[in-house]
Amino acid sequence: MIKINLSLIGVLFCLFLVGTSNVSAQDITVLTVNENKPIVSAVIGYRLMGTDKDSILYTNENGVASFPSTFNSFPVTIRIYYYGCETIYDTLLNRENKIYHIQTLNKELGEVVITAQYTTGSPDKAVHKIRIIDSKTIEQRGATNLKDLFQQEMNIRISQDNILGTGMTIGGVSGENVKILIDGVPMTGRLGGNIDLSQINLSNVERIEIVEGPLSVNYGTNALGGVINIIMKKTQYERLDYGLNTYYESTGQYNADANVGYKFGKNLISFTGQRNYFDGWSQKDNLFKFPKEHIADLSRYNEWKPKEQYMGGVHYHRNMKTFQLHLVSNFFDEKVTNKGLPRAPYHETAFDDYYHTLRFSNTANLSGMIGKDKRVNIMVAYNDYHRTKNTFFKDLTTLEESMSLNAGDQDTSRFELISSRGSFSTTKDSTKINYEIGYDFNIDNGYGQRVKNNFQQIGDYALYASAEYTPLRKISEKKFQLLTIRPGLRYAYNTAYNAPLVPSINVLYKPKERIALRASYAKGFRAPSIKELYFEFIDINHNIFGNPDLKAETSDNFQLSGSYNLNAGRKFFRIEPSFYYNDIKNLITLSYIAPPNLNSYVNIGRYLSKGMSLNTSFGEQELMFTLGGNIYWIHSETENEDGMSMMHGYTPEGLASAKYLFIKTKTTVALYYKYTGKMMMYHFDEDGDVEYNWMGDYHTMDVTVSQPLFKRQVILAFGVKNLLNVKYIGLSGNSHASHTGSHSAHSTTMPVNWGRSFFVNIKVNMNHRIKK
Repeated sequence: MIKINLSLIGVLFCLFLVGTSNVSAQDITVLTVNENKPIVSAVIGYRLMGTDKDSILYTNENGVASFPSTFNSFPVTIRIYYYGCETIYDTLLNRENKIYHIQTLNKELGEVVITAQYTTGSPDKAVHKIRIIDSKTIEQRGATNLKDLFQQEMNIRISQDNILGTGMTIGGVSGENVKILIDGVPMTGRLGGNIDLSQINLSNVERIEIVEGPLSVNYGTNALGGVINIIMKKTQYERLDYGLNTYYESTGQYNADANVGYKFGKNLISFTGQRNYFDGWSQKDNLFKFPKEHIADLSRYNEWKPKEQYMGGVHYHRNMKTFQLHLVSNFFDEKVTNKGLPRAPYHETAFDDYYHTLRFSNTANLSGMIGKDKRVNIMVAYNDYHRTKNTFFKDLTTLEESMSLNAGDQDTSRFELISSRGSFSTTKDSTKINYEIGYDFNIDNGYGQRVKNNFQQIGDYALYASAEYTPLRKISEKKFQLLTIRPGLRYAYNTAYNAPLVPSINVLYKPKERIALRASYAKGFRAPSIKELYFEFIDINHNIFGNPDLKAETSDNFQLSGSYNLNAGRKFFRIEPSFYYNDIKNLITLSYIAPPNLNSYVNIGRYLSKGMSLNTSFGEQELMFTLGGNIYWIHSETENEDGMSMMHGYTPEGLASAKYLFIKTKTTVALYYKYTGKMMMYHFDEDGDVEYNWMGDYHTMDVTVSQPLFKRQVILAFGVKNLLNVKYIGLSGNSHASHTGSHSAHSTTMPVNWGRSFFVNIKVNMNHRIKK
């Protein structure tokens, strides 16, 4: 497989590296001062000195605007303007590329989004409500993976399985219904219905875009609850760029990654590599833990399993006249070690499990403009996911081990995802109607002894279309009004299930620049995956079986949200209320079934989740606060022999953060707090009735300090995670409450996090122009 991937990349590089142009261009690049983020659609007015004729350029998604190739007259005066930012004036004496850093009033200005949009643009003018987590926020939180980051996010609840990994729910809708994308490419490799968030590293991430609520028109199945799109860094402004990032956490976590990028002509090629090591953790461990040889006694067992991860990738980007080509090849290699307790009566032997995950992903993406206002985007991707489980019988006196001969102790499963996605859209500001048409093809293959008949395939082939109608657009310095209506429709053919037509409608109304109101309705559809239908996963801790009789999920989703922004000099205030209502029929969930004492996927006849949230942020450049609250109600209805069984409950959340920036030293001190309320869980009793239990509530708090050094070439971050030392939460309910999640073992608690820990992160980034 590695040879195939390298061969593929080699062929692609040979095809596209040829023909590099050496033609010099006059490029103006506009970036934010602190984060070096590109500013999209900045206005650059220019005038030849001694004349009175003005011309205008606009920066693209990379923050770059180019003078016409025929323009050779100098000197020329330029004026760079962007709403909410300082205006820059300069005089160009000759044809030379220039980079300008523009000061913004607050972090929202200059942000851009691409998820489910016709083209890159401001999140404030997107018809969807899109939450953005940028690279600076990731740095300040000391987050190394998506699990760390989402623990302090509103309306996202983290669940932990120390073998299967970290899952989540958004607004009461589980992770099976949330589509995770990397640069628009769906990830594969769900276990227990979830992508393991701890496997998604953030070392080279530019930003994360979160859209809550169905995006089934754009992204199809698994987008019922929302979409998380992880945008990787692709831009580089100097010829050579390289960096090193190291991370240590006192629980025994050691991470290191490196990157190098080289820009030549219109081409950019970069390489990344990373190793993460976690030594395992148990409550008996000391506050600071360092690698050591483990004695062959009870201490060999860890509640949080040791793991080692290796990642690497090669990225190639080429800017053509109006198009950009992006080629990516990545691999991920993880080994989880589960050392068993010594066996009675003499405690001289034990069974050890090893879980080995391999993930390869290859993507080719071509996007660009046809003319001034037509955009084309085509993506082709291949994802290959392997998971191997081996059990060894170990002699603790001689340390010799042999592979177990028990049936089911050894397994290799493989899943492939072949996908292609393309769209054609118009992006003309002067017209009232723009539109997008596209296709979305996905083929899922499953292989392995624990897959029915050793092979299963599900194909999903879809066409979708939407239109943006803007009957009201008044944008000027004196008056601002905007009304955008976007209806959409998706038609799909699924090889396993009959897929309905999926409609949606989104409305954005801005009576003023600082006020935005959004309303939406969307239909959702999710067909069961191969794993939910046919896959088995059995070990000492798990007993999971697929269910070939599952029905497909359908849903109706309503959302209403608003935002108010006020900027007064250096001070700002933002408030965002929102309301949502999800009505899901035949919700697929993993549930304990007694008897026969196993976990399987089942349908909940009707599942309602409805909620409201209120988020505020306010402050100034030095001191910023965030306060938020969220509450959602869950109601379920399931038919049984006695009629209709109904359950209901609610879950509250609260969030607060404070940041202080010392202007002189540029030191940021931040505190993050989150309250996660109790949450209802389901299972089936011996009569087939739905019963429930509750996961307890808990509080988390982190304190971090980040310090840029040497003109941000070095970033030092350190702090305390899980300051309140929350490790496990209790489970309460009826007589079956001990059977939780996917575990077959009895338990009255559930892991949330390892104990209080200290971390330090040093990130070094260097760049050089290198003369030709």
